[in-house]
Amino acid sequence: MNIKPILLTAVFTVGTALADAPIEPDAIGVDQHHPEVVQALTTLVHISGYRCDSVSAVVKYVWGSGYTLTCNQFQYTYEVKDVGGRFVVEVTE
Repeated sequence: MNIKPILLTAVFTVGTALADAPIEPDAIGVDQHHPEVVQALTTLVHISGYRCDSVSAVVKYVWGSGYTLTCNQFQYTYEVKDVGGRFVVEVTE
């Protein structure tokens, strides 16, 4: 199996997702995280099939491995966490 086309597709998809989620001017907690972390979180949300057109807030878990990501002017909130070595995106209400 040739892995190169799969990787190229993944890179293209990730690049497209990153361009679609600007940080809102009044975003909370974003300045406390490296920009690549914020981009990775929005990419995980996008490839999981959810919307994140702009970043409203990013909060790292105090205990455990994960983040709370809020998008679209605080309309959507996601929990992005490490479960068994894989990142899982869950929608919160």
